[in-house]
Amino acid sequence: MAREVILRDDLDGSLEDVETVIISHGRRTVEVDLSQANRDKLAELLAPYFQAGRRTARTTPARSRPSRATAARNRAIREWAARTGLDVPARGPIPAHVVSQYEDEVRQ
Repeated sequence: MAREVILRDDLDGSLEDVETVIISHGRRTVEVDLSQANRDKLAELLAPYFQAGRRTARTTPARSRPSRATAARNRAIREWAARTGLDVPARGPIPAHVVSQYEDEVRQ
């Protein structure tokens, strides 16, 4: 059975023309789902750095399994999202807006 994946912009929640973008800085690499408008903003913000920088060989970061603590936290977020009616994938990254809502709820 085929599943359709619908991406939602992690910044503004829009659904139109959303793609996943990988951003790296230092030792941190993140994936963020962005609409064309937000991808354009990001490209404009980074343009001076790309113009001044040097090209490097493309490297693929080693994939590792999440720690037990991370896995438990992700499970808790997915369970909370299901109880509150938010749609999150059963596997893979949890959208940033869902994590943010979960953290706000836990802090209260």
